[in-house]
Order: sequence, then structure tokens, then C-alpha cells
Amino acid sequence: MGLVLNHPELFNDIGDVVRMFDPCPVTLTQDRTGRVLIHEVKKEEDRWRQRAELWEEGKLTAYEEREDPIPGGRPLIQKRIFRRAAKLCVYDLMRKATGKTLPWGSLTGVRPGKLFRDLAGQEGPEGAERILRETYDVSPAKIGLLRRIYSEQKPFLDSTDVRDVDVYIGVPFCRTRCVYCSFAAYAGVKEDLKTRYVDTLLREMEGVWQPLGDRLRVRSVYVGGGTPTALPVRELRRILQKAHALFDPMPEFTVEAGRPDTLNPEVFAMLKGEGVDRICINPQTMNPKTLQIIGREYGEGEIERAFDEARKAGFSWINMDVIAGLPGETAEDFEKTLARIRQLAPENLTVHTLAIKRASELKERLREYALAPVTEVERMLELSCETADALSMEPYYLYRQKYMTGNLENVGWGKKGSYCVYNIDTMEELTSNLAFGAGAITKRYFKKDNRIERAPNVRNLGDYFSRTDEMIDRKIKLFDPSVDIEGGRTYND
Repeated sequence: MGLVLNHPELFNDIGDVVRMFDPCPVTLTQDRTGRVLIHEVKKEEDRWRQRAELWEEGKLTAYEEREDPIPGGRPLIQKRIFRRAAKLCVYDLMRKATGKTLPWGSLTGVRPGKLFRDLAGQEGPEGAERILRETYDVSPAKIGLLRRIYSEQKPFLDSTDVRDVDVYIGVPFCRTRCVYCSFAAYAGVKEDLKTRYVDTLLREMEGVWQPLGDRLRVRSVYVGGGTPTALPVRELRRILQKAHALFDPMPEFTVEAGRPDTLNPEVFAMLKGEGVDRICINPQTMNPKTLQIIGREYGEGEIERAFDEARKAGFSWINMDVIAGLPGETAEDFEKTLARIRQLAPENLTVHTLAIKRASELKERLREYALAPVTEVERMLELSCETADALSMEPYYLYRQKYMTGNLENVGWGKKGSYCVYNIDTMEELTSNLAFGAGAITKRYFKKDNRIERAPNVRNLGDYFSRTDEMIDRKIKLFDPSVDIEGGRTYND
């Protein structure tokens, strides 16, 4: 579909709305022939007037008109409201043209919980529910989910301080690369390169923390990837020991153990001995056929074996990840995975909906895979809610991704008292985040303006090795007390 816009800066926002109704390629154009959506905004003295039209081969098939008052306040706030109004106009047009209703209504953002919280701060939780229902067309089920998450998160978010920072330590290595993966992760890497990576990572961590540590307070530390346990035990131990040397006291220390083919009693003993209190053992699926399809080489029963070894090592906080909508899977297959997870009874369960990322093998070879229809994936999410209820879990964080099946969501469930603070802080973006390693993204939160500035690390390993000092300098400058620039800072990789 072609998009004809008199405000081209809205292309990504409007394109996201169009793709929710029709997953077609969209292009910015001035050609009004063929299949075209025309969106025009006129700014008058105190309001924006919009008109959106949908044309098919020279015939007007639907249109929508809307006007919104221009609010007072800073230009950054006006820009956000302008974008939101444009998306609502196009959403109403597409709903009218297609007759479709969407569970998340007109919301395209990654973090709908942030909108709920902002609205609740202005109108109270009941007012937030009303606005999401009447203005954004969000379904009652999704509004109810947001309300539950808001209640669970509130004590954690109310306790944040401007000095607080969460620490992410990235290890971009895996045994094999899953077909759906788009992360900066490398498979089949030799041990000498892994050692060089750890050397560089430790230098980056120390180089940043020495000038900043006195002004910051660590709220959580999360070692993720990739698969951190794909490192030799001695190298992962070096990372954990450096984390203690720099960041203690750490109220929460998590390692994403991930795949069972990287786990054994020696690994669990080392993690426990180095003070790790939370781990993730992530099956994604418990169906052997699907494991082969997605590129995981371990066999049936390996997840249970790893889980049992973790319990014997003394881990009482374990998270497990599953993905709804994996190639070839039905709701019945997904239910079998959930049944085995219920038997293991982890403290946390993260339920992802398959997202087809541009950098993944799945995207490149999409025609080779049989994907479940949206109704089947919706049923999978219903089954995951039933499993969470059976395990006495509450939803405590939620996020969405582009190119996600059915425009649905990922939900983190947990037993009360077991919530991962790092996950809450990362998803809600009310706390700064110091991120180390190739491809990691540091974020500084500016409370006054409720905004984030980012300093990304380079993804390529060679660039990371040669540009470490640059990565260190980016973070130090970002956390300079004098930095307060409206609109954010931009770095080029």
C-alpha cells in the first residue's frame, strides 16, 4: 500500500497502524494510483484537522475526519499527542474499511502499561480503563490485564530513586542459533574469542563504573544474552566476580541460564557459589519435533533434568520461557508444554508470542514454515493464563513487539514475592539502565520530562573490541549530571 502524507515524519506511525489490519508492505509515495492511503493534517490556530482516505484503483472506499485541540506545554509533549492523534485517525479509517476489531485497539506501542500508568496518574485507574476503552478501542480482556499488572508493579515503581540503576551484562554467544532469533548472538565461536570478549567486557564494566559508581545505586543485575552459560565456566565466573567487585550490594542477581544443553551440576554450583539468586531455564517448547524445527539440538527430558539439577543446587527462584505460535505447533502442542511446566512449578513463567523479526532466519525462509493462524495463537495465550492461575501466579509485566502474531503480547507471570525487579524496571522505563557488552543499549531516565536517552553499544564483535573506549565514553557522557537535552542524544554505530 502506498502512503501519501503531508507530514512524512508520520510514516512509521501510520505504517504500524496499517500493518495491524493488513500485514502488507507500505511505501511513502506521491503516486495516488493503485491502493493508496492519503492522510493530511492542517494546523489551525488552536487545533489540528485531519482527513484520511483509502483509495482502490481510483475509487474512494472509506474516509475518516478528525480534529483535536493543540495542547499547551513543551514541544516534546505536543509532538507525542500529535502522533497519537494521527494514529487514532488512521485506526478509525482502517477499522471502518476492514470491519476488523483488534484486541489492543489502536495501540501500536511496545509498552501499553506505560500509557495505562500515565492515564491512571491523571484520571485514576478507573479513568485509565475508560479512556483505553472509549478512545483507544482496547478490549476488556486486555484492559483487565493492564489493570492487574499496574497493581502488581505499583509498589516496585513507587520505590524508585533518581540514583537507581539496573545493570545489564550481555553475553552474545549460543550453542546454535534459533530460527526466530534476531539478537546479536554468535554460534560456534572458539574459546579464545570468548576469552577475548570477556576481557573486553570486564574492561568496559570497570571503565564505566569507576567514574560513575559513587553517584549511582544498583537496583538489580541481569546477565543475559545470547546464552551466558554457553561460556566456559571459568569465563562466566570471571564476569560474576567482577559484578560483585563493582556493583555490590546487589539486591537482585539474575543469570539467564537458558538452554539445558549448556547446563550441568558444575555450572549450577558455580552460579550458586557466586551469589546468583535467580536463573532462567527456557524451554520455549517441550515438543521434540518443534525443537528440531527451531534449531535446538537437545532431546526430550533435558529441561526436566536441568530443572531438577537447579533445584538440587539450591535455586528457589526459577523462570521459564515459552513461545506461543512456533512453526508447526497447534494449541494442543502448546498445552502439552504447559502441562509439563505445571509439573515443574517454576516461580516465574514468561509467555512470548512469536514475532517474525527482520534479522531472523524465520523471516528469510518464511514460506518454508507452517505458522498457526491468529485464532490458534489466541487460544494458546488463553491456555497460558489458565496455567499461570493454576500455579498461583499474577501478571507482573507486559510488552509487545513489531511483527508479532496477531498484534498480541508477551506477559511475565510470577508468584507473589518472586517478581524480577529487572524485568519490571526494563519494561516500564522509569529507572536508568547501564548495559555492557556487544549490542547492549544503555538508557538514562530523566524524571522531570519522563523521557529516555540512549547510548547503544556496537553489535559487531570486531567493532566492540576496537571501539571499547568509545563505548565507555558514551555512557560516562550520558550520565553526566549536566546532561539534560530535550529530544535526546543520537549516536551512530
